[in-house]
Amino acid sequence: MTFVTQAVFSRMCCTTRKTVTKWKQEGRLVMCGQKVDVEATAEKMGRTFHRGSPIVLPPEQATKQRTKPEAPSATSGVAGVAQRLLCVDIEAKLEALDWKQTFDWSDAAQEERVARAAECVGLLAVRSEIRDDGHWGGFQLRIRGELDRTPLREDAIAAGFGFELTHWDALEKIRGEIVAFDEDDEETVRPDLLPLLARPWAEYDKPVDSG
Repeated sequence: MTFVTQAVFSRMCCTTRKTVTKWKQEGRLVMCGQKVDVEATAEKMGRTFHRGSPIVLPPEQATKQRTKPEAPSATSGVAGVAQRLLCVDIEAKLEALDWKQTFDWSDAAQEERVARAAECVGLLAVRSEIRDDGHWGGFQLRIRGELDRTPLREDAIAAGFGFELTHWDALEKIRGEIVAFDEDDEETVRPDLLPLLARPWAEYDKPVDSG
């Protein structure tokens, strides 16, 4: 039996960590603690997944392909420049930004905030008005890499299948993409857009009084 982290498994499948997280939430992965059981997952997805087993690389090759996080540089906060950073470092940056930002709470400003925040982690935020076909008048988050390969199919949707996400929900889901399953897990982000993911997420969102 072979056990790998979710980050390594995402590279074995040549897909994003966001997609693997989604598979885990849907119960498609066979987990042993925090690790993915490769053989059991391949067998299960081969039977139940519409595309069969998604694994295309052996664990050894996927592990070797791991990239090191970029060292801090003068471009780390420049608009439009994405960086691959350790998730624990990104989480620390966000915690330092929390409750220190001032936002415009108008609907238009918050819609723009969600769109830009999604861009920070490589997602696409799409908004829909209420329609009598399952659209609930909110946001849907799509995975850009999956859209390039399979437009509008199930695997391209990270959250909000019925366009039901509020501004708050969308920001919470986007920030939830930056999760350190292991201390060396990495994520590609736009550092200049991280302040958009800081709390508060809504006008009446307040810090929890720890005292």
